[in-house]
Amino acid sequence: SRMPLSFISSPVKGSDAELDLLRALIIELGLRSPNAPDLPCTLTSARKILKAEAHVNIKEYVATRHKGQSALREILKPSKSALRKEIRKGNKASLQWVKQQGLQVLLVNVTCFT
Repeated sequence: SRMPLSFISSPVKGSDAELDLLRALIIELGLRSPNAPDLPCTLTSARKILKAEAHVNIKEYVATRHKGQSALREILKPSKSALRKEIRKGNKASLQWVKQQGLQVLLVNVTCFT
């Protein structure tokens, strides 16, 4: 899918463009098929799917996406806690960079209890 790549290289503002991006992420990550009847039609439903099912490190996602959907499926973590554990080890992108890429929907809260 070229949609996330084109959006990442020149982010477009507006709810239609954002919904298109979120749908493309859902399809690219293999969470839904392009013809799935439950492909979201609102920003809220798209965000809910991504927050619930897309446990992926954003740096890894951007570095891996050119390798195809099967490679992306391999970098998905089994749970949010597994993703948090990896991020705490230091493999994270800066918040500013993530927002510039328009990928803030993939952010997870990583609170370190020490």
